[in-house]
Amino acid sequence: PSPPTLEPDGIGLGDVGESPTTAVLYWLPAVVDASKLDPPVERYYVQHRIGGNTTLGWSKPLILDEHLCTHYTTVLRPGTRKKRTVRDPRYRHVVAGLCSGVAYEFRVAG
Repeated sequence: PSPPTLEPDGIGLGDVGESPTTAVLYWLPAVVDASKLDPPVERYYVQHRIGGNTTLGWSKPLILDEHLCTHYTTVLRPGTRKKRTVRDPRYRHVVAGLCSGVAYEFRVAG
């Protein structure tokens, strides 16, 4: 998949309260090429490490089934004031248990 993006907790979400020890991680789905006989992606592996420190290495992977990362958002229908719930093309996971004031590096594999 594409490199994950990180947003401070609570930015434009409303379902997650602000906390200095959590972060919201977004990523696009892995590209599956049927001509190369790629199997479908059923789960993602999320890891983090402190500040890109190569000495400490990566955390134990979180194994997330695809349906647990699926995210829905509300959009306005074009030309009307009616709202509609649609699937966000990005996947999303809230990473908790981080230390506040510390930079983290994340990676996602599908």
